[in-house]
Amino acid sequence: MGRLLDELKRRKVFRVAAVYAVAAWVLIQVADTMLPALQMPQWTVSFVTVLFILGFIPTLIAAWAYEITPEGVRPDAGAQSSPTTTNNTDRKLIYATFALVLLVAGFQVADRFVLQQRVNTLASNGSANDASGSTSNLTRRFEINLGVTVPRGGSFTNADVALSPDGKRLAIGLQRPDTPQQIYIQELDQLQPQLINGANGGDYPFFSPDGEWIVFQSRDRLRKISIRGGAAQQLTDSSWRSGSGFWSAEGSIFYSSDDIDGRQLMRVAATGGVPELVQADLQAMEYQKSWPWLLPGGESLLFTATFNGPARDGQIDLLILSTGDVRTIIQNGYNARYVPTGHIVFMRAATLWAVPFDPERLETTGPEVPVIQGVQTSGRNGSASYTFSNDGLLVYLPGGDTSEIDGGLRTLLWVDRDGNEESLSLRRDFRLPVVSPEGQRLAVAIEENGNVDIWVYNLARNTLSRLTFDEASDHNPLWTPDGERIVFRSEREEGGLWWRAADGTGQAEPLLTGNPNMYPTSFTPDGSQLAYSFDFDLYLLNLDGESPPQQLTQTAYREGSAAISHDGRWIAYHSNETGRPEIYVRPFPDVESGKWQISNEGGYFPRWSPNDDELFFRSATTGVRGAGSYVWSARVQTDTIFQSDAPSAVVSGIYRGAGQQGAFDISADGSQFLLISGEGSNGLSEQTRLVAVDNWFEELKRLARPDQN
Repeated sequence: MGRLLDELKRRKVFRVAAVYAVAAWVLIQVADTMLPALQMPQWTVSFVTVLFILGFIPTLIAAWAYEITPEGVRPDAGAQSSPTTTNNTDRKLIYATFALVLLVAGFQVADRFVLQQRVNTLASNGSANDASGSTSNLTRRFEINLGVTVPRGGSFTNADVALSPDGKRLAIGLQRPDTPQQIYIQELDQLQPQLINGANGGDYPFFSPDGEWIVFQSRDRLRKISIRGGAAQQLTDSSWRSGSGFWSAEGSIFYSSDDIDGRQLMRVAATGGVPELVQADLQAMEYQKSWPWLLPGGESLLFTATFNGPARDGQIDLLILSTGDVRTIIQNGYNARYVPTGHIVFMRAATLWAVPFDPERLETTGPEVPVIQGVQTSGRNGSASYTFSNDGLLVYLPGGDTSEIDGGLRTLLWVDRDGNEESLSLRRDFRLPVVSPEGQRLAVAIEENGNVDIWVYNLARNTLSRLTFDEASDHNPLWTPDGERIVFRSEREEGGLWWRAADGTGQAEPLLTGNPNMYPTSFTPDGSQLAYSFDFDLYLLNLDGESPPQQLTQTAYREGSAAISHDGRWIAYHSNETGRPEIYVRPFPDVESGKWQISNEGGYFPRWSPNDDELFFRSATTGVRGAGSYVWSARVQTDTIFQSDAPSAVVSGIYRGAGQQGAFDISADGSQFLLISGEGSNGLSEQTRLVAVDNWFEELKRLARPDQN
């Protein structure tokens, strides 16, 4: 053993091993520093390390077999080298080792104090306003698969999303086949979203500032629920307009409501209670306010302002809460939110836009630029499927404007009780079709170039004739019982109810003016009286012009879409007194002598069968039976006292929504239902995939830079 060690020393195997180990370590350190700087793949550093490890044994073998002499490298002859040669060789090895150590030390110093300082400087310059403090400019995108979904009621988008402020979890409002709308929680460190029990029928979620609570809409009410589950708590009795709200750090929740004149902004404590109106200088009925977002400091509120039109034609206004002053920030935009980077982002033409904004001076500081193309949205009600967290994570649903599919063109359909559809050939942006008393014509509102007018559709000749030509929009057509005239709601300067001969002769004439929000709904059988809704109550207008309108209902709830039976003894209507619209019937004209609830899963637009033995109505697309629009039937008996059977669904499918723009009617013989083809997505989405963008704030600052001057 001693001879072997002596031979290893003589052949300098130990010394070569030491020098090799030092040299390998030095070169691995150099590779680890330089290769990433040269943008080489990460595996190249591992490759260099493995290469030096594999070379260790061959180097030792070479040290045993060969020796370094003044004449060069030769096979070891077994003779002892001279002292001079040994000392010179040792000295060279020592110098080489020392040089290598100095080299790696130099690289370490450069990496620590020069290169890293430069990286930190670049990161600091690139993220001076980054609330997350991120020092990386790398933006990563990945997908979150939600599986099979169906279009949600109201907006017909496939999901509404909200990130918690810390970016750890995602709340998702969506609807799966054969289920009601639900809210799910996706913990972003988990693979699958989890259903929140207790939020059945919920939609439009948003988080509390600490991320522990979710506020959502259910049955037209504002509710909240813990992310851990449990019973949902109703925050207010007032009706919440479809759309998201904002929970402030001070404990107030801002939302929009239709319970008062027009659509106005409201504020309620996060613990619940009586809501208060958020006052603004502009309180006209036509000035609708929605999609609130509180700016830093809590003194100013962004919101979407519309003027009796869709959200896509609206603007982004700013309300100073202390004074009520309102200023317009962005034209032709909706659903705006403030980003901690010093930007306002908003929707326009199914694209997410951004503009630099100074929250202290309350003014924009740069140009408006598109930042995310193709976000699923509804330009009609203003919903948009995007959200972001305070640490720079963006999540959105790719798509387009569901209210502009096929350019907004739709088809009128006859649908029988077996679900068989017969499509009428003409395609327009049809709204609120009603069948003439003889069943050969339709009165329908059509939107073209941003204006709505009344048209007459002749079924026998398959022709459309325009009836109104005013620059203001005209809506809600209704036939007189003799089929000679058509009444409609007008937005002309005088507002109110107008009518004109159905054949287009003569001029349109006012019946009752003073407000554009009067909705004609039904005539008495003899045509002498007109039922209409105004300010969420029902009225009766005598057409003799000699007596003022008679108020039929006066409640704190929202009543509308009244329909008088063909025998003139009953009036059906919808009311939200239970928390969502349901169908009721009262005696007519003595409406206070009785009341019966007909629907139990929501309902709008009642229609009497020709013999008054059946009452039809539509339900909201968010009913407990899942996706789609429904026509329901309830058998009624009116011989002595009023009685009704439980309603049953007679038609289901994807048709234009049950709100004011959709409606429906029945054929003259009661065998078919007139509906409008569905808007946006018309069925199942095989896979709904969200896109997540990590470190999005860096991308936003790069795309939307403030002006330098």
